[in-house]
Amino acid sequence: MKKRMRARNQHLKRLLSLLLTVVMVLAMIPAAFAADTASGFVIGPYLLAPKTTSMVAVWETSGSEPTTIRFGTDANALGDAVTVERDPEAPAYGGVQTNIYRYKFSELTPGTRYYYEVALANGEVSRGTFRTLEENPTEIRYISITDTHKFDTKATFDAAVADYDPAFIIHGGDMVEGTGTQKEQYAFWFNSGEFIHNYPVVYACGNHDFSDYFDMYVIDTQTEEYGSAVAGNISFDYGNVHFDLMDSNPWALFQMNAETSGGKMDAATADKIEKSVQWLKDDLGKNQDKAFRILVMHHPISDPYTKMHIAPVAEAGHVDMMLAGHTHSYARAVSDQPTVGAGTIYLTHQDSRAVSAKGSYMTHTIKDGVLTTQNMANGGVVGTTVTAVDKQQLAYSNVSIQSGPVPCNSEIEISATITNTGKGMAAAVIPVDDNGTIKYIYGDLESDSGLSTSGEPVRVSSNGVKTLEPGESIELSGTVTLTEIGKHTVKVADVSKDIEVQFRPATFSYTNVRTKLGGGEVSDIGSDILNIKADITNIGNEDGTATATLYVGDEATLSKQYTLKAGEVKTCEFTYQFEQAGEFAVRIGDSAPETVYIEGSIQGMPMVVDQSGKGNNGYLHGAPTIGTDDKGNGTIILDGDKDYVEIPDNQNFTIDNGITGMVWAKLPVSEGTGINNLTPNGRDHNPLMTKGVSIGWGTNYLYRMAVRATGKVTVGIGFNNDNGEFFWNDDDADPNAGIKKGEWVQYVGGFDRTTGGDSYQNKYNSGHIDAPAFDSEIKNWPGASTYIGFSYTGALLTNRGRGVDRTMLAGEVSQARMYQSKLTEAEVAAVADAPSAAGPKSDDLVLWLNFDPKNIVQTGTHTTEWAEISGAPASLAYKAEIPGKSAIQATVEFSKDGKTVSGSKAFDLKTGENTIDLTGAGEGKYVRIVTKFTSNLGTEQTDIPVLYTYTLKAGESTAAWNTYADWAKGTFADGAGHQSSDAYRALSEDFDNYAGEVDEGKPVEQTAASSETTQTGTAATTETTTETKPEQPKEAGWDVDDSHWAAKTIRAMMAEGVLEGDADGRIRPDDKITREEMIWVMNTMLGIKPKADTKLDAADRSSEWAYGALAAAKDAGILQGDEFGYLCGSDYATRAEIITMIARACKVSSDDHSVLDGFTDAADIPDWAVSALAGMAAQGSLSGYTDGTLQPNDQITRAEAFSLLYEAITVGEPAQAA
Repeated sequence: MKKRMRARNQHLKRLLSLLLTVVMVLAMIPAAFAADTASGFVIGPYLLAPKTTSMVAVWETSGSEPTTIRFGTDANALGDAVTVERDPEAPAYGGVQTNIYRYKFSELTPGTRYYYEVALANGEVSRGTFRTLEENPTEIRYISITDTHKFDTKATFDAAVADYDPAFIIHGGDMVEGTGTQKEQYAFWFNSGEFIHNYPVVYACGNHDFSDYFDMYVIDTQTEEYGSAVAGNISFDYGNVHFDLMDSNPWALFQMNAETSGGKMDAATADKIEKSVQWLKDDLGKNQDKAFRILVMHHPISDPYTKMHIAPVAEAGHVDMMLAGHTHSYARAVSDQPTVGAGTIYLTHQDSRAVSAKGSYMTHTIKDGVLTTQNMANGGVVGTTVTAVDKQQLAYSNVSIQSGPVPCNSEIEISATITNTGKGMAAAVIPVDDNGTIKYIYGDLESDSGLSTSGEPVRVSSNGVKTLEPGESIELSGTVTLTEIGKHTVKVADVSKDIEVQFRPATFSYTNVRTKLGGGEVSDIGSDILNIKADITNIGNEDGTATATLYVGDEATLSKQYTLKAGEVKTCEFTYQFEQAGEFAVRIGDSAPETVYIEGSIQGMPMVVDQSGKGNNGYLHGAPTIGTDDKGNGTIILDGDKDYVEIPDNQNFTIDNGITGMVWAKLPVSEGTGINNLTPNGRDHNPLMTKGVSIGWGTNYLYRMAVRATGKVTVGIGFNNDNGEFFWNDDDADPNAGIKKGEWVQYVGGFDRTTGGDSYQNKYNSGHIDAPAFDSEIKNWPGASTYIGFSYTGALLTNRGRGVDRTMLAGEVSQARMYQSKLTEAEVAAVADAPSAAGPKSDDLVLWLNFDPKNIVQTGTHTTEWAEISGAPASLAYKAEIPGKSAIQATVEFSKDGKTVSGSKAFDLKTGENTIDLTGAGEGKYVRIVTKFTSNLGTEQTDIPVLYTYTLKAGESTAAWNTYADWAKGTFADGAGHQSSDAYRALSEDFDNYAGEVDEGKPVEQTAASSETTQTGTAATTETTTETKPEQPKEAGWDVDDSHWAAKTIRAMMAEGVLEGDADGRIRPDDKITREEMIWVMNTMLGIKPKADTKLDAADRSSEWAYGALAAAKDAGILQGDEFGYLCGSDYATRAEIITMIARACKVSSDDHSVLDGFTDAADIPDWAVSALAGMAAQGSLSGYTDGTLQPNDQITRAEAFSLLYEAITVGEPAQAA
């Protein structure tokens, strides 16, 4: 057998020290065994590299003896036995060479069924069957699956494969749970059912898979059979269909690892990416004659690196469908390019590790020029995507083009009804011919994005583009800009209109707003100084002077004038200092507002004294309560939402060779395992201990020990190379490994460069990985804190120094340790047996937190800077929240020189906004305030005092401390600090890139009204706006004409104060309504107040202003969310959803569903909505449309929603259109 290619640069070293001895026998037909069972099947046999005249079988055994294989077309008359020797080049495992066997069935007949039998020397037999590919198939059937991991859905999949009978299976990567070097985990897939013996599989490498073992099991054979100009990439044809499978790790793992942690990818990675992209471009170019081109890789189009490297090549090469996985969340998208549309469809699989209603695998059938893909869950179809050879077959009717004349650079409205006349899915696009230049109306290209189960942002819709199934029609509207003066002939399909574009006086638009807090190169979230830029564009046809104004909220604060030529763009900039903490909307001119958060308060923050002697004290965030463990030792109890421990980095230790983390914890008891019950939001990677800025994607941590969704513990080390994290999981096949709910467990994860990594739970060795082959620097992340029960997660926001979201841990913790070396198994046991003692390797202890209350300092102070005053102190105003048994004491100190205290007086503060009389309190030229915080840790409730503001008046001077930037001028000691609100905030993007030059403007003094545009050209303009005193909004409801069918209802709701209109007074009756907008109106009508201090998960996809309303509606039983409980507030609501919400609010339901039979589309009502709609129909509040339909799954307009609500609440006459 030819020597196999091993071209992966990022391999990990062979792993594990014990040879796997478990014998697993998977046979389609049972066989008798000989007495000698020393050698047995470890994996397989399984089938690879399907062709018309050949197939490859691979198997692994526990012994090294020769094996035999027989095959033929008659199961009862197989051919002669052929001896197969083990592969002499297979990698070692635990110091012993792996016993891999390969046999190529050759000179076979196309489209023919064969049977085979593999026999071991001891008589053990495994049998299977396969069918070669046909030469000219009239129908092609294949199955795709990804992210099988521990493969809980294998039984369903095994049965489904036999039922569907595909020509082959595509695995899109991630067949192991931990890493590819944890060799035993490949059995999760290769021993998962009878299908593995009977159907060939082609593979793309996932980020969990890559290793010498994955090469051994898959890549070596695929490379031999299909060829591979770039290691890991293969292509093959079946009939008139071309398949490309790629290894996406070079860009989506290695480049991402390097760049998201602030580094650069190495030369080998860059070379591999360049060659891979060129290979794909060349391969697609050679296969343009095929009916379909299918591309498969692990990382989906939502991955920014896949989108950057692959999307342009795939779309230019006419890829019909790209299949991917990785995010564990089903998604479908089309091209961002209107010229491509649904010509390239991107499908992302839901994972098949666990059962999900969103899918598990996909079936694909190609026949008569149509590819039909069905997303399958629990054996049923949960979604269908159809694509055809002929793409984007669209017809246009009801075309409307806005009439002229219009000023130059105006946007004109265009709409049309678009009908998909083709056999496959199409993306809705309107090509607009503007004097021979084609422009497109295509959609907003903004994904309705959510978060995967692991926190990674993903697409869950067709990236803002409306798609049409065959025969479907929709109305699409949008605008195009007319940029030249003169006559424009605008055409859509066979409709054209001449529009006169007229001279426009100097007019200015403000776009591309960028913000930065503080004076550094990137934002400082603790600063109260805002720097803000915007681009000013003169969209007029003459020169002019713009007055750019900075608004904070609706208040005009600063203005500058800029003179711009026609069409010129300049950049303006303002600097503004906030005097208060809070959330602020800022904008320049008419730009879209940006939200700025200014940090504020300080508080008690109990300090856990470090017992290691290093001074690495921990601080309790949130309000954890206290308890005792099974030995009577003190503990803290984390709620999994706000509570965690932070150990700031004093940079007094460095991890170079080894590390050990330990956490004694009791995780909560509840049904299920893993993450679902460890935190309220169900996040993965619940952190026991972390050090770094994120445990998401990239090498963004030094150390992590966290609980996975499976209930197993994962441990990882971050290296400063493209491999990034080096991690291992508990042995998934070991029932003794993993978390033990309701039990006290010493969780340990240790690593060094010689022995690799080991995990322990109460001294039990639960996981192991051999040392890595590379010798890179361990990335220590200096300045990043160590955490217990908290970590940022998801993709790293480089400038913010954190991940996009957070992950938490619920549970009770009694102790935590970190060593700057790896402890042996015996040393781990010694510490477990005597947890109160320093134990072995105490000199390497860099962190030792014992959470007994005697080690927790519950008092702390903050001391302001000295403030110079101009007279006798008069008063001290403050705002504070002092719950329960907590306390705040303010001591006002006086000084003659700003150095030595000459007098002082103490005052006890109270909750609320209060003022202290300082008359006679003391004298001096300088004053400062020492604030003592006393927290109270309790078993039922913990009280944490919070101070928001101080305002001290003395003579003519005022000293104020309102923002964190004010407080930061002082000093903290012991159990006091600042709780950043940013820690609890989910973010969708990094700080703005604030680089770039700005243009100098002329400052303008603020007056009652400043003209937005001052003309310096020849023509005057009437387009002026009030910058410092905003224009008064129009009367609410001005956009609801009296002739509108819902006008009476809307006027009534406005009169009752239920509807108020937006900032411009508009009701927008014919716009779609979101779920959160409807809930706000419904709550207002029902008198349900928003729930205070509500925080929702990013996956709830809801606006911050609606958090309280949504939570209150959920508590009231009006809102339940999707199948995962997410509230999806910003999603447009369907009629079924709105009617169900109203029915719940009115407590209306009916088990007699026959009342719905009068609607012609009653069968389309979702199961969860039937009883609610039946109840509404029975009481006469639901009449449907004039054509007899109910249209339950269509998005509903605001007028329809208001009418349904008003009718149900007031029990009046049902509205016709509702």
